Amino acid sequence: MRIFYCFAFLVLLLASCAPSRYVVPLKKKEQSLSMNLGGPLINFHNLVIPVPFTSINYAYGLKKNTTVFGAVHPTALAYGVGQMELGLVHRVHYFEGSKIGISASPVLNVMFDRWDWNLRVYPQVDVNVYWNFLGDLARHCDCPGDKKTTAYVYLGFTNWFELNRTRANNQAQPNNWLLAPQVGINMGTASWKYSLELKYMGLLTNNNDVVVSYFNPISSTGAIGAYFTVYKIFAAK
Repeated sequence: MRIFYCFAFLVLLLASCAPSRYVVPLKKKEQSLSMNLGGPLINFHNLVIPVPFTSINYAYGLKKNTTVFGAVHPTALAYGVGQMELGLVHRVHYFEGSKIGISASPVLNVMFDRWDWNLRVYPQVDVNVYWNFLGDLARHCDCPGDKKTTAYVYLGFTNWFELNRTRANNQAQPNNWLLAPQVGINMGTASWKYSLELKYMGLLTNNNDVVVSYFNPISSTGAIGAYFTVYKIFAAK
């Protein structure tokens, strides 16, 4: 119980300890298996390192502009907290001339502890703007053997919502909406892609009264997270 509440509070404080799953939808009927490593930057023995949170994700190109996905969090499970995500990403608009696109990604985050089976659900909505500065994801063929490299940068926000009025020990919930801006880069071929993302989590949450020392040279609120993700893409059949 105690671990569950501490972990849940940590997740809320950092407004989702995970990067953007998919900024650009897959092609229709494409599949992807990905794994990410990273989290908030902390001071550890005179070093600045990201907390090694992990998650594993599967995605499927449902339609031309819509991809559905699900994720599990092995690190959280190791501490007795089951955490999973179910969501989708939809390309809202794409400007072909400038290769700039806008996408939105609604997600449901589900958390439960293995002792008392306390269940919590946290809705999330990501909005990103991306620019294909190398290649064109909307046009090239992701076919077996295609070695063409594409790359895009993106900028956006994660909106994390707390539905409960109280947190641990019946304390009042001070923040029901948490905002986290993010910036990242994604590049690779039709078969393998790699992503780096920086996220400013818990933007308006004080980071002084917590159990770890967050590295944040910008402010005494929130934490800066760093993530690395590897994607294996399976072409549509």
